[in-house]
Amino acid sequence: MMLLLSHHCLLRGENVRSLDLPDAQTLSLEGEGVTPDIECHALVILINHGKTNKFGKPQYGSCIRNDDIKTCPWMTLALYLFHRDNVDNTKEMQPKAHYDAIEKGFKACHIRSMAKTHAGRQSGAKMADIRGAGESDIRRAGRWTNDALESAYLTNLPRALLRVMAGFHKDGGRFYLRRAIEKPDPELCRKVFLMVEVWQERINRGHEHGDQSIAADGFLQMLRQLSVVFLHDSVPLQELYPCLSIWNAPLFQDPQYITFKNKLTRSMNEAPTPQDLILQMAMPLMHDYDRAMHTDVSARLASLTHNIEQQSQRTSQFLDDLLSGRVPFSLQVDPSYIQNSHQSFTPSAPSTSLPITTNTAAINRTISNVGIPAQHTNNTPTNNVITTSSTADNPPHYKMSRGITNLYDLWREWHTGLSGSPAVFELERTWKTKWRRGDDKWVNRHATIIREIQAYQEKYELTPEAALKEIDDRRIVLGNKSINWMYENRTKWTTRVEE
Repeated sequence: MMLLLSHHCLLRGENVRSLDLPDAQTLSLEGEGVTPDIECHALVILINHGKTNKFGKPQYGSCIRNDDIKTCPWMTLALYLFHRDNVDNTKEMQPKAHYDAIEKGFKACHIRSMAKTHAGRQSGAKMADIRGAGESDIRRAGRWTNDALESAYLTNLPRALLRVMAGFHKDGGRFYLRRAIEKPDPELCRKVFLMVEVWQERINRGHEHGDQSIAADGFLQMLRQLSVVFLHDSVPLQELYPCLSIWNAPLFQDPQYITFKNKLTRSMNEAPTPQDLILQMAMPLMHDYDRAMHTDVSARLASLTHNIEQQSQRTSQFLDDLLSGRVPFSLQVDPSYIQNSHQSFTPSAPSTSLPITTNTAAINRTISNVGIPAQHTNNTPTNNVITTSSTADNPPHYKMSRGITNLYDLWREWHTGLSGSPAVFELERTWKTKWRRGDDKWVNRHATIIREIQAYQEKYELTPEAALKEIDDRRIVLGNKSINWMYENRTKWTTRVEE
């Protein structure tokens, strides 16, 4: 906290150590936000003593909230005061303790500097110069001037320097903090520094001598502002430094704080950029058009991504069915094609490779397009052959897969179909048993298993997915049994084990 205050306010080490509570107050700066409703406050520190102020003349150091929370002096001051008020009421730091703490921090960060407690004043002036602040502003902020105008009539609040030190453009009107987009409830703010309202009431009533003090009233106003800053900054700080002991304070377990934290987290993820707000202020029609275009493009991309993901899932499922044997390969060759190829064969001609395809409806249509009509072959025991052409008297022929080894795939074949194949349920509903063509025993056995699963689902009030998981897990526990075993031993899995 001391290092950041001396860096941003260009203070000497002794100025920070001897800082009294009433010496720190806040001042509202108008016209700094990217929109009129965004408030910007300056932290103003009174300096009436020190090496460069031997006559006790009032001088000031100042800073605003930083765009980078890790180097924000407001955040460190709020964190320090909250720790003093709620965790540990520490004593004033001595010069040696201040020196040792800075030296230890520099060693940990591999920073080499001859100055220790004075290092912040040097680094602050150099940073202001690098970021484009004028020499006059640096002199005023660091109190390095003897000019009568600057020392007697102007403030030590050069706005251009305050902006660049906080990470904003020096021209102004760019102040915007994503973490400050939500205003905390006043009741929650009062829980940060619990005694503020008590002392404010005493000052207002003037019951005790000295309570009606301008300095005390200004300090309490600063604490109110710091309570808002602390609530804002504590949310991202918990993500950056989750192991800090300060998060064990009762405030962070308060339901009201948790609600605010969740709301602010959502708002930070959805908050507009400063450029977006500036465009909205300058050219509202163009901003609305840009937002509409962005929304339209985002919707199109989301739809395209969804379609690609669905197609990828279907392709992956088809390959899985194919490689597992649930949808096998079959050679489908036109005899006339072989005869024509044999007649036109010459020794110099390259050999003709036979098209190999799966026997799904979609692939059969592809084969017919290249002049090799699909022909039904059923000499492979795992074939699930599909004949897509059908009439009222000639139903389609589908032979259920012999490669299914678990209940998930059986359920899928029955209700939705395997990779382009028809659903058995629809074949049964439309054609009764006409489509089976000698496969009645196989279909009846699997239909029995499907009915038992549905009965299990209704009995225990489960979703189909939950019922399938329970039963298939039982099948695996029993020794990874086959589908045929599940049919012949239905009594071993149609009730739960606890029964």
